[in-house]
Parts: sequence; C-alpha cells; structure tokens
Amino acid sequence: MTPQITATLIIIVAMFVLMIINKVPLAVTMTLSGIALWLAGIVAPAKLYSNFGGSTIIFLIGMSIEVYALEVTGLVDLAAS
Repeated sequence: MTPQITATLIIIVAMFVLMIINKVPLAVTMTLSGIALWLAGIVAPAKLYSNFGGSTIIFLIGMSIEVYALEVTGLVDLAAS
C-alpha cells in the first residue's frame, strides 16, 4: 500500500471512532477529516470542499431534513408499530 492509502485509511478509522464515541459533533468530525486529508497531502485545498454544492449533497441534506421532521412528528414510530 502507498503512504497515501495508509493515511486515508487511518483518517477513515479515526472518523468512525469519533462518530461512534459521539463526543464531537458530526459536522466538526467531517470538517476535521477534510482538513486532515489536506494536511496529509491527499486532497488539494481547491478540491477540499468544492463538491459541497453538488446536486447529490443538496439531495442528501434535503433527505436528512425530511427524516428529522418525520422523527420529530412521530410518524416514524407510527410506521414502525
């Protein structure tokens, strides 16, 4: 394995650990992972967050808002029962 692959895998494992522990907010975890990839020289600074405005990301954000609304209103519990 190349050093870039090894560094990327270490960063991914660290992200999963931070998400499982849930002591750091998810947005901070994702931001730190991007910065870690940049500092390791894996991702260029210009490409670091350039895809955040893409249609897929906007779709995922919209779906997250809808799922949260369904959880808050109790429709998820109703459908599960």
